[in-house]
Amino acid sequence: MENRDNTWSVACTIRAPQHITDAFLRHYASLNPNKIYLFFDDATMSDYDASIAPGRVITFICDDYYWANVPKIPPTRQPGVRPSGVEIRQHTNMLYAREIMSTDWLLHVDSDEMLYAKKDVKSVLSGFPDNVFSICLKNFEAVYSKSPKVGDEFSTQYFKRYLPEKNILSKYYPDDLISFSRGGFWGVETGKSFVRKAPEIFKMSVHRPVPLNPSLITNAKTNDLELLHFEGLNYELFKEKCLRRSRQKVATLMPDRFSKRLEKIESIISTEGERGLEKLYESFYVMNEKTLAEAISDGFIEKKPWNDTKNTIIDHITGNNPLEEERSQRLSLWHGTIVRTFHNNYLAYDTEKLAISVANGYQLSRLGKFTPIEIQFLDVDRAVLFYKTFLNIYYIKKPTTPCVTITPNKQHAEIFEVIRTSDAPGLFFLKTATGFLRVSPQGSIAFDSQEPLEWESLYSKVIYPQL
Repeated sequence: MENRDNTWSVACTIRAPQHITDAFLRHYASLNPNKIYLFFDDATMSDYDASIAPGRVITFICDDYYWANVPKIPPTRQPGVRPSGVEIRQHTNMLYAREIMSTDWLLHVDSDEMLYAKKDVKSVLSGFPDNVFSICLKNFEAVYSKSPKVGDEFSTQYFKRYLPEKNILSKYYPDDLISFSRGGFWGVETGKSFVRKAPEIFKMSVHRPVPLNPSLITNAKTNDLELLHFEGLNYELFKEKCLRRSRQKVATLMPDRFSKRLEKIESIISTEGERGLEKLYESFYVMNEKTLAEAISDGFIEKKPWNDTKNTIIDHITGNNPLEEERSQRLSLWHGTIVRTFHNNYLAYDTEKLAISVANGYQLSRLGKFTPIEIQFLDVDRAVLFYKTFLNIYYIKKPTTPCVTITPNKQHAEIFEVIRTSDAPGLFFLKTATGFLRVSPQGSIAFDSQEPLEWESLYSKVIYPQL
C-alpha cells in the first residue's frame, strides 16, 4: 500500500434532540477530524448549530428522496426503499461516507458515543502499519452519580469496563438484571472501528467489518483511543428509546438479551407504571458515591477525564499503552509495549524461576517459559511492569533478586520512577526505592544499582497484534 497522511473523518447516523447533536459536534470538532458526516435518520430531528466546525460538517436528510437516490451500495437490498432496520441504514450510510470522503480513515459512531483521545488521533492512526485495515476501539459505558438532567448527559467521568466475573457483578445488580447485560453492559460491549478508505469490504459492520483481502489485519487494538458509550443519556430519552424499539421494531439485529429486556420493560410499565420504569433506569445507570467507590475498587468502574480539556491529550513516552482488554477477546500475548535493553534483549518473566530475566525475540515468540514484560507509563515520570497470560494480567509487586512478587491487582503494583536520559530520545532508566534496575551484558537482573550506567538504560518498543 502507498503511504498516506492518516487523515480521518467521523460519520454518524443520528436521531437525537438538538442539544445532543450539538454536544456531539462540539466534542468531535475538538478532536480535529477533516469532516464530520451527519446522516439525519429523522427529518423532524435535523436541527444543529451550524456555527460549530463550519466547513467541516456535511449533512444528509435521510428521507424518501435520499433513499431513492443514494448510490446502491450493499447492503441496500431494496433499491429506492428506506431499509426497515436501523443497522442496515447505518451500514449503508457508513459505506456512502467512505465512498465520498477524501480522508484515509473513517469512524462511524452513534450520537451517544464519544471518542476519548488520550493522544492526537492522527498521530495514533499514523502508528499503525499500512496492512492494518481496521482498529477496533475498546468500549466503556457511562454511569452517573445522580440521574442526569437534560443537558447534563455527557457530564459524567465514571464508566463501566467490561467485566465477565458474575460474582463481582452480583454485588451491584440482581441476577435478573445481569441476564439482560453482558459483562455489566446494557448496550453493545463491542466498540466501533476506525476503517481505512481504500480496501474493499467483504462483510459489512460498523463494529467489525471484514476486508475482501484476507491478508489485511483487522481489529487492531490501541489503548490511546477509547469509545465512551452514554447508553442511558437521561431518563426521558431512555424511555423514548425503549418504547420505540419495543413497539416499532426499529432494530432488527439486536441480541436476544435486548429483546428480553424490552419484554421486561413492557411488563414493568404495565404493572408499575412510570415510577417502575424510572427505578429500572436508575438501576441500570446510576450509582451513589459509596457504590461508585466500591465499584472502582473492584475494577468495575474507571474514572476518565475525557471532558477535561486540560487532560484530553496525554503524550506518553511510548506510542501505545498496554492492552488490558477483556479475556474473551484477547487475540495474542504478543502485543503491547515491551521493554528492550541496551543489549538488544527484552525484559521477560521466567515462569519456571519466577523471576524477571532477559530473553531474545526468538525465545519470546516460542511462548515457552519466557513471557514478555510489558510497561505502562502512568505519566511521563511513573510506570508499572506486568506480564500477561491468556487468563490474567500480573503486575510486578515487589522487585527483588532473584525472584519477584506478583499481583493481579494493579493498585498493589510497584510504581517505578522513570528517569529519561539526555543521551538519546526514548532511552530511560527505571528506579525503585532500593536503586536502579540493572541489566548486565550477560543478562543478569538486579534492582540495587546506585548510579545508572549507560548499559543499564532501556527503551520501549510497541508491537502490534497479529504481526
